Amino acid sequence: MPDVAAAVARACGAGVVSVRPVAGGDICRAWRVTLVDGTPAFAKTFAGEPAMFDAEARSLRWLADAGAPVPRVLGVGTDVLVLEWLDAARPSRAAARRLAAALATVHAAGADRFGAPWPGFAGRLQLSNMPASTWAEFFAATRLLPLARQAHDSGALDDLTAIERVAVRLPSVGGPAEPPARLHGTCGPETYCGVRMLRGSSIPPHTAGTARRTWRCSTCSARPIWTTCSRRIRR
Repeated sequence: MPDVAAAVARACGAGVVSVRPVAGGDICRAWRVTLVDGTPAFAKTFAGEPAMFDAEARSLRWLADAGAPVPRVLGVGTDVLVLEWLDAARPSRAAARRLAAALATVHAAGADRFGAPWPGFAGRLQLSNMPASTWAEFFAATRLLPLARQAHDSGALDDLTAIERVAVRLPSVGGPAEPPARLHGTCGPETYCGVRMLRGSSIPPHTAGTARRTWRCSTCSARPIWTTCSRRIRR
């Protein structure tokens, strides 16, 4: 078992009086910790990707700057991220409406680039967020082609030709030019707070980027997001 108390203490600059494992996470281990002043916190630990938690903490703060209801970052280190603890709550229509309104506000805040000053992560896989002038350029250079090439190199994808053709055609098939939107990680029912895991209506603290996604938001028409900020989605 990792020395969670020591890692949290280093990240927060405060002593830890209790640590217990909690459910959650795919590649990370999850913990409820209590700081020396009685503050409860959520900690996630993972070793081997020293930039991962810093990127997540910066993403959370970036979303919070736009009014997103995300957990407050209490501390971050190369092997731990410590967040405000959110108590469980029952789902409700009111919470869903608050979430929809919050997502619309975040999308409307926009961003100053396609990309970000920090890397993105898909699980433990680090992805470039190198800025680009258009969504098509960003998506092809930092998502589509790198992931396809990795799949090809590992033997999971036989031929890159079709994907390379799609990358070339993205400017013409990707829809009209739009300004970058301030985006977030998956906002599915298993992750957003108030449905299963946490309180109220909080956007999940995964990654923040400015690339367009597949779905259009039905509440604010930001195009696209990962899922939706309303009760329905449309292509």
